[in-house]
Order: sequence, then C-alpha cells, then structure tokens
Amino acid sequence: MKNYFLLSISCIVSIAFFSCGSDDGGTTSTTLESPTSISLDATFVGRFDFTTDTEPGHGPLFDWSGSSIRTRFFGTAIYAKIRTYPGYEPTEGEENYLDLIIDNEVIKKIKIASGEVMYPLADGLTKKEHTVELVKRTEAWCGVLQFMGWGFPDGSYVVDTETPIVFDRQIEFIGDSITCGWANETETTAGENNRLSFGSLTARALSADSHTVAWSGKGVYMNSGGVTGDPEEDALIPELFTRTIANFPITDFPDTEYNFATESATWNPDVVVILLGQNDLELYSATVPGGRNNDPAAFKTAYLNFIADVHSKYTKAEIFCLSTPMWCEWPDSFIETDIVAVANADEIKYGKVHYVKLVKCEDVVGGTGADGAHPSLKAHRIFADTLIAAVKNAMGW
Repeated sequence: MKNYFLLSISCIVSIAFFSCGSDDGGTTSTTLESPTSISLDATFVGRFDFTTDTEPGHGPLFDWSGSSIRTRFFGTAIYAKIRTYPGYEPTEGEENYLDLIIDNEVIKKIKIASGEVMYPLADGLTKKEHTVELVKRTEAWCGVLQFMGWGFPDGSYVVDTETPIVFDRQIEFIGDSITCGWANETETTAGENNRLSFGSLTARALSADSHTVAWSGKGVYMNSGGVTGDPEEDALIPELFTRTIANFPITDFPDTEYNFATESATWNPDVVVILLGQNDLELYSATVPGGRNNDPAAFKTAYLNFIADVHSKYTKAEIFCLSTPMWCEWPDSFIETDIVAVANADEIKYGKVHYVKLVKCEDVVGGTGADGAHPSLKAHRIFADTLIAAVKNAMGW
C-alpha cells in the first residue's frame, strides 16, 4: 500500500503482440515494434495495493479516481500492461478508462478491456528521454485494475529509477460523484474525466500531487439510495476512507486497510478538501428507502466526526469544506454555520477548517453536464478557480 513508491523490478521476456483498446477500440499503430522487455519501475501517486498479489512480476492494484502511474524512459516507443483484477472486472459499457500523458501532453484516453492486455502507448517518438503518465479517469465502481509493467522494444528503457516524479505539495480530495467528475463529458464511464474535475484542476494549478477518495452516490451519513441492507451498498465515505482499495472491505481483505501512520512517510497532505452532503441531503424531508428519514442532527454529527477523524490522521493538513454545487433542499449555509463554525470553535479536535462556497452549476450558463444535473467541464473550471483562490489565501501558496 503506497502513496508514491518507486518499484524497481524488470525482466527480459518475449511477448506476443496484443491488440489494444483505445477509446474507439482500435490500436495506436500497425507498425509498432513488439516489446522485448518489461519494467515495473514507476512512481505511484494514489492508493495502491502491493499486498494482495505478491507474485513475482505482478505490480500493484488500484481503483480510486485519479490514481497515477509515472516513469521516465529513453527511447522511441512504450507499452503498458494492464490487468483487470479477477472478480472485479467491469460490466460491458462500464469499463475503466485511463488518460495517457507523454511529456506533459495528453495523448489519448485508453479503454481498459477485460483480462490482461499489453497496450501500445506511443511509437515514433524522438530518441531521447521522455516522461509518461497513466491517470485513471473513472471511479472505483468500474472495477479494480492491476499495473503489470511498462513494455519496451529494443533500444527503449526506463531511466532515473531513484528519483520519484512528485510535487512537494499534497492535496487529498474526499467526496462523491461531483469530485469524481461524473458526466462532465458524457453520461458514461467513457465521459467521466476525473483529470478535468475541479480537484485535479486545482492540484495541477497549485503544483500539487493529489489523492482522490470519492465514489458516486456516497455520503457521510447516508447514501443516495438510503439503506439497502447490503453492507457494501451501504458503506459510507468514512468507511471507504480507511481502504487502500475502495472495492475491498477490510473484513475480507484485512491487509489492505490503509495504514495512515506508515503511509505518512510518503503521503502527508497539506490540504484536505471535503465535498460531501449532496447524497445525504438530497432526500431532505423525504422518507429514505429502508425506513429511515433524513436527520439534520445526525448528518451534522457524522460530518463533524469525520472532520475530527481526518484531522487525527492528517494532523498538519488544513481542511476545506465545500458547499454542494448541485441543487439541494438544504441551504448551503448549513455547512458553514452548523459544521464549519462548530469545528472552528475547537481547533484541537478538528484542526484548521475553512468553508468554501461554490456556485450552483445550474446558475452557470452551460454549467450542467451531460446528465443535466452534474457539473459540466465549464462548471468544474469555475469551482477550481474558487478553490484555488481559497487555498492560496489560507496557505500562502
């Protein structure tokens, strides 16, 4: 379980060429030379599980939005070998997608097919040193992925394996579908782009690495579907916050419990951003499936308890609580007056907590996304600008 980690394992193998799924299901080249070597050398930014599969030559598992795998290489071509973890493959139409970034330029998005596939990323590059990054666009419910290594043809290879590719600043984003970026491009997993969500935009603008702990429909006190009786369906964000792999319950995968003390050596965020409440509050004054009614007092208690828990895990971080930018019956002021104001009265328990009000996406021309409800790319940009200003002001960045 690592936040960023340099894994130095390489082997020379003979590999048959596999066709690759890009966003249109095609391959990037018909002339790309097949790889002759595999390397697991990489910087991993996000929550990655190195404990579940320790078979030699197998890399870490990951499923959270925005998980990033980076390396430097010399040469003209590169592949990536990705596996959908058995038992956690997506259903058709709900596949995972990754963004490919080479030398800081977004090249394409890659549709991840079921099974173990060697994806050609690029060829015909100038023969020199390059950086490559894969960023998970989609959220955890799309399934668990496993990084199985970079593939290189003769003459290409990883370089500078001792220096991690990271920023000095660190921000963690905790939330629901808004933070994930659902429907910001299209109302499919192909159009969920976490890299262009307000959180990722904020982190890049502030030269910070980011972790995203977010899942559509989840709340701090109640999920959008109410109480179903299924432990995983009913799992709330405070529970998911303790997991390295969102899809792995600690009861079934005890070794994947996120060890905040151990991981603090590489991940100790300066800022934690929480955007929760939309799913807790959307059923305000309505009866929730499962026989429970929304309870403002219970939501307030759960939210404050979660802030306290986050502060206990990340003691140096300043916490920014955001208003929900989607329509909601509860007033935005509730987060400010009933939660942040209370937290500010007890800094020892809650740490430094800030309130940031976001504009409602329906109040922005072109502010709603493909589903007519979630924020559009334009709205995410506006949210990011608001948050960037707030963080700069509070942190002196």
